[in-house]
Amino acid sequence: MTKPFIESISVNAVSKLPSRAFGYKVRATIGGALNYFLKPYQDQLELSRLNYVLRARSPGNELSSEEVEALAQYQTSTFDLELRKQYFRKSLSDGVLETHTLHGLVIPLIEKVLKSDRSVNSVVDIGCNYAFVDHLLSMKYPDRVFIGVDVPKGIAEINSDLRSENLTVISGYALGLIKAGDLLGDVFYFSSTATAIKTAELRNYLELLSSRAKYVIFNEPLFVSPNGRIVNPDEVSIEESEPISVARGPLNNEYGYLCRAHNYRKMLEVSRFDVVHYEVYKPEFTNIYWIRAIGQNRNKELWK
Repeated sequence: MTKPFIESISVNAVSKLPSRAFGYKVRATIGGALNYFLKPYQDQLELSRLNYVLRARSPGNELSSEEVEALAQYQTSTFDLELRKQYFRKSLSDGVLETHTLHGLVIPLIEKVLKSDRSVNSVVDIGCNYAFVDHLLSMKYPDRVFIGVDVPKGIAEINSDLRSENLTVISGYALGLIKAGDLLGDVFYFSSTATAIKTAELRNYLELLSSRAKYVIFNEPLFVSPNGRIVNPDEVSIEESEPISVARGPLNNEYGYLCRAHNYRKMLEVSRFDVVHYEVYKPEFTNIYWIRAIGQNRNKELWK
């Protein structure tokens, strides 16, 4: 079969992203010993140190079993299920899930693929957490299969209220499952997940998916760095992405993920995906910039 046409939007002028770096530099210079003025510099320095430590501890292109276990423990310790349930259900009832929540921004991308390509039978959510979006899609598209995967051992129990015949939620390290051939799908998507994946590991994901998946979708934040800079993702190296933020646990304020600015466009292209949809913009309801992209596989064997 011929690859279906996926209607693309115009590419945003990412080179014109605003920056507050100058103001932060002035504050840091004038402030001297004053903590208010030094804080941007101190935070940026801490971010660089943390990135250096993580690179030294985990130099490969996948996580070790110990790292997967630590990640699962962190997610479990910072997870507030009831708050998430309330958040998703209220957003849905208010009719703003797709337009005014960061999780919902991925829905139009997935639906664009499902409506454009009837050969797509399965969708995999890497890092599903509480898989409310997958549940909604499974109800709307009962003829497609939806799979959510995440590292916490109790992920199936966390999602026990989201049951549907065509939705499965499994525990495990997605990269390892893909590598072993135990996680298959036509579409794989990352939603607020890829930003926390180290560079070599993310490229490993894409290389594996280049022979398995018809589409890869990214729906990811582009945080403002501590020094006020908004990174242009198209200028980031695919060899070493730029650290821009450290996530802290919402319940205990403990350090968690190191978030990075990845060059998703270039990463998709070198992994033999055509970028058929790409945008960098600031949704009107948040101060966080956002990246949304769809990669369509060039592998002719997948389109027979």
